[in-house]
Amino acid sequence: MDIGKLAALCGIRVATSAAGLDELRRAWLPPALVELYRQAGGFETPSEVAVYRIEDLADRNETFEVARYSPGYCLIGDDSGGRGFRMACDGSSDAVFISGRLGSGGF
Repeated sequence: MDIGKLAALCGIRVATSAAGLDELRRAWLPPALVELYRQAGGFETPSEVAVYRIEDLADRNETFEVARYSPGYCLIGDDSGGRGFRMACDGSSDAVFISGRLGSGGF
């Protein structure tokens, strides 16, 4: 994955260290997201679509009760308009799903 063009467009944050990525991979992140974090620590586009910083993932997933409303998935970002982006935590797919309204229990 080459995020060079994305970096020019977005506010790319510093990538995560290899040791940090290994720890996250063992914890619960899908492999495709780990690969993205290998190159960037999260970002937000000019249209306010965000991929959360690694430091924010656990808090966002807890706040929106992802384990309760969407077991087996992790919230990885949002569109700044109330919809969240989620991926299967077990790495069974690289697909990103758009949720309903965040915080409404309609995950």
